[in-house]
Amino acid sequence: MKLIGKGDKERTVLLNDVAIKVIKDYLKIREKHKFASSQYIFLSERSEKLDKSTINYIFNSYDIDKDKIRPHSLRHNWATSTQEQEILTLPELQDQLGHSSISTSGRYCHARKENIKKKINNLRIGL
Repeated sequence: MKLIGKGDKERTVLLNDVAIKVIKDYLKIREKHKFASSQYIFLSERSEKLDKSTINYIFNSYDIDKDKIRPHSLRHNWATSTQEQEILTLPELQDQLGHSSISTSGRYCHARKENIKKKINNLRIGL
């Protein structure tokens, strides 16, 4: 899927088969929308794209007490998950995130305490 990102930078983002199916199913339903010819995937009732405030409103409605979920935190979560599960190398992650610097991509990956704990519990020390 081709996306236009920050600074009008175009990049190709690869999606897994499940995500592709969900988007295709959604696009069939979206064909009935008055802005169906829009280049944007997600549409507003009043215009051909959702604006930031609407997206933030949607995310705010799902906030759980201590957990502040934001659109950008999904990007961090995805990056961290690809590294924890060894799905992508750091250069591959850099490509998918559209960063020009690999160090920027590294800042998107966070050490999760529960995963560190699992690894420590699996540690075998030979004496």
